[in-house]
Amino acid sequence: MARILIGMSGGVDSAVAASILKRDAHELVGVTFLFDGGQASRIGAESAASICAKLGIPHQVVDLSQRYEELVAAKVLEDLAAGLEPSIPVIATSKLLMPALFEMAKELKLRFVATGHYARVASEASTTDAYPLRLMRASDKFFDQSFLLHDLAQDQLNRLMFPLADMHEMDVRVAAMREGLMMPQVPAGDNPYLFGGGPGLHQWLAQRGAAPAGGEVVELSSGKVLGSHCGLHMHPLGSKVPFGEGGPRYAVAKDAAHGRLYVGSETQAAGETCQVKELVWTSIHPLKEKRSCRVRLERSANPMPVQLVPCGQDRLTMSFTLPIAGLASGKTVVFYSDDMVLGGGVIA
Repeated sequence: MARILIGMSGGVDSAVAASILKRDAHELVGVTFLFDGGQASRIGAESAASICAKLGIPHQVVDLSQRYEELVAAKVLEDLAAGLEPSIPVIATSKLLMPALFEMAKELKLRFVATGHYARVASEASTTDAYPLRLMRASDKFFDQSFLLHDLAQDQLNRLMFPLADMHEMDVRVAAMREGLMMPQVPAGDNPYLFGGGPGLHQWLAQRGAAPAGGEVVELSSGKVLGSHCGLHMHPLGSKVPFGEGGPRYAVAKDAAHGRLYVGSETQAAGETCQVKELVWTSIHPLKEKRSCRVRLERSANPMPVQLVPCGQDRLTMSFTLPIAGLASGKTVVFYSDDMVLGGGVIA
């Protein structure tokens, strides 16, 4: 039996994770973090409290709204102002959620931390190029959340439990219904720490007095002004944009200083190489020579083949065999070998 702090969002996943650990006779303490004063946070906390009451485990609510603004919102605002495309879910998970869980576990003198994330930790003998603990994709590849957790350290992996590692999302829902844990759900888009506020990123920015001004939409090849946009953040690089005539156009580049969005053909919006900085190696020692693996550019995307080549202190070049759209500065990328998370970084 272990003493475990479990993060409770108020949703089905964390509810079933807690139920599994409780069934296995572990001693649990549930915690729900508030990241703002919005309705989604209140509903989540109330739901989590009800679930913990049903399971007979103590529950605490901790207000992290100030830390959210300092560690997550400030970083996102800075990146967006520079024309970058930050991966908000990763920033919130790595800068706020997971550190807060481990800090609270330490305060309560609890050895382990558990969450309802779909991910796995594997333990194998250490080799010359790998650490003994490896972060792995979950059995349910569609709902796998290892992308969010790629910068966990070895000592954290040693204390983490993912009760849903071998379960599929549908089985989790069936278990929740069977055990009476299906609480009123907050839509995923309303999760304020993962997605920047339910009403959408634009309103999330407006609430902080930072709604970006619009600007010109410019044809890259001709320099012709095609129209105007209401915010660079509304047009991720590589996405199709509804400007101009004579065929589809795609977001190719952003000039944040002048508020311009440059558009062009699908070919112009794609690239074969980019540099990655702020490297973190989760399951292997820092890369010293080129290596072929797979990379995820988005949390929900399938890993695709890539070659990594170290090119200096804390940087590498990422090369694809075919041009890829969406290689935007500020975006988090995560590297995989089969199901193992090698590490990740941020596109420079």
